[in-house]
Amino acid sequence: MLRRTAAKAFGSGEQDSAPVAPAPHETRRGEAVARFFRELQASLESHAEAPARAPAGEAEGEAEGATPRGLLEAGLQVSKPRALRQGLEFELSGPGGAFAFLDTLCGYVVACQKSGERVLPREILSVELQAGAFRPIRKPAGSSDGRRRRPYRFTSVPEVARDYIGLAKSIHKIDTSPWVP
Repeated sequence: MLRRTAAKAFGSGEQDSAPVAPAPHETRRGEAVARFFRELQASLESHAEAPARAPAGEAEGEAEGATPRGLLEAGLQVSKPRALRQGLEFELSGPGGAFAFLDTLCGYVVACQKSGERVLPREILSVELQAGAFRPIRKPAGSSDGRRRRPYRFTSVPEVARDYIGLAKSIHKIDTSPWVP
C-alpha cells in the first residue's frame, strides 16, 4: 500500500526530471499539499546543487552568501524523499543542523529540527483555499490549548526554502522554541 502511495505522490522517474511548474487548480487539498512537498524538496535541492552547475569563475568575486556557491561551501545536503511508516520524508542538513520535512499524507507537512536522536517539530506547513486556489501556509508546531486556534500565515515555497537554508547553513545556536508570528 505504501509503495503505491509513494508512486502516486512522486510519479514516474520521467516526470520527476521535468522542472517544477505551477499546477492547474487542484480539486483536492491532498493534491495541493503533495505538490507543495515536491516543490519544496526540488527548491531546496536546486539551491544545494546550484554551485556544481555554475561556471568556475563566475561567482568568485561576489559577496559571501550572495551566490549559490556559498551553499556548497556551507556543506548543505538534501536527501531524496523516502517512505516511512508515518509518510514521506526528506532531510536538509548543514553546519547549522538537520531539518526533516515529513509529508504525513493527511493534508500537512511537519517541519522538524533533528538534534542527535531528538526530533523537535518546528512548524506545520499546509495549504489553505483562498480565492479559489490553494496557497501554502505556515503554522507554529505545538499543542493547542483547546480554547483557541493556532495562528497561521500565508507563505510560498521560495520563502520556506530560504528560511530553512539560512538555518541549515548558520553555525549559530538555533532556537528550538516553536515559531510564533
